[in-house]
Amino acid sequence: MDDHGRQRILLNALNIHSGGGLQKVSCFLQELSQCDEALGRYLVITCDGSPINQLCEAKRLRQLSIGCGNLRRLVFEMSCRRIASGYSVCFNLGGLALIGSAGRCVNLSDCALSNLFYPEIDFWQDCSFFERIRRKAVDTYRRHAIKRSDCWIFETDTVRKRAVELCGFPEARTFVVSPTASTHVSRHAVDPALAEKMDLAMPRGFRFLCLNGAQPNKRIHRLPEIASAMVKRGFGDFCFVATMPDRHPYTQSVIAAFDGMGLGKNFCNIGPVAHGTVSSVLHVVGAVCTLSRLESFSNNFVEAWKMERPLVTTDADWARDACGPAALYVDPERPVETAEALGKLIHDTRLQSALVEKGRERLSQFPSPQEKTQLYLECIERARELGPCPKEVRRKIR
Repeated sequence: MDDHGRQRILLNALNIHSGGGLQKVSCFLQELSQCDEALGRYLVITCDGSPINQLCEAKRLRQLSIGCGNLRRLVFEMSCRRIASGYSVCFNLGGLALIGSAGRCVNLSDCALSNLFYPEIDFWQDCSFFERIRRKAVDTYRRHAIKRSDCWIFETDTVRKRAVELCGFPEARTFVVSPTASTHVSRHAVDPALAEKMDLAMPRGFRFLCLNGAQPNKRIHRLPEIASAMVKRGFGDFCFVATMPDRHPYTQSVIAAFDGMGLGKNFCNIGPVAHGTVSSVLHVVGAVCTLSRLESFSNNFVEAWKMERPLVTTDADWARDACGPAALYVDPERPVETAEALGKLIHDTRLQSALVEKGRERLSQFPSPQEKTQLYLECIERARELGPCPKEVRRKIR
């Protein structure tokens, strides 16, 4: 194949369906679509009917759409050798390289699988027995599959260092690209009518927004005990606002816990929030809470800062590396201490203003969507220059 052909890039988006990953990849592809060379140089692999599939159609990005279903996907991954051979690099936006691409092109993975690099944390401890077994089996596969790549991108240097020092990843083949706030989130993107509707739908008082799905790792189930401690200390005029699917068993268990403790007025679930409406929701809350046990990074951080809302998050190294002084740190496993910290935030307007100002400063240190896209492209070029990871180096990855 000629040099021009070998400069072509595959973008594997098969693992991208929802949440922060969808937002991140959508932002990247939107920026990429504005590059003149994008229409010819890049081929995006998508699932038929997925949001990324629809975005590529709207932005006229070349794509190869694969039918939905695990079997169809497996067949494609096993038989993609010829396609992969026609490209110099496959950038795996969901982390894991295509099975048949190994050795056919250089695989670069955007790795947000933080739990693989924190073996001391029982990431699935809040799941049921059988769900824990299933989740750990998936992690075992991911731990093996991530080794198929030749280079890796991490969102924070803390996780990158863990990958190198604890898991044997080759340091020269690891990169850091910091997240950026979605182009959909800004004070100018607030829909006044929608914001008013959201405001009327939520209880009065100081609102803590927990912008995440129904996943035990997010530790929304810790909120009833925290709320109880807040009420006992006289901080009764508040509400935790969640964005989980109403019918999900985890959501129902949280609602039942609040109701069982007589705290129904201190909790409100508004359901999943579309990307285009995040700004309007953030506009009518007092603070943003991200109490996850572990994250690679959370888009909630930059969204809170961009919308000038105080940020509350878990007191852990991954969070402190991402947020620095721009967050109020708590330990959800210590409900009394967390309650006191949140109560102080409700009534201390100077603390609120300080966190907003620190957030504004912290946000300025992160790349813009255009800058992040350029950093991604530089990583792709660097991966192409480095070439395949030598077998003796790959064998050292644990």
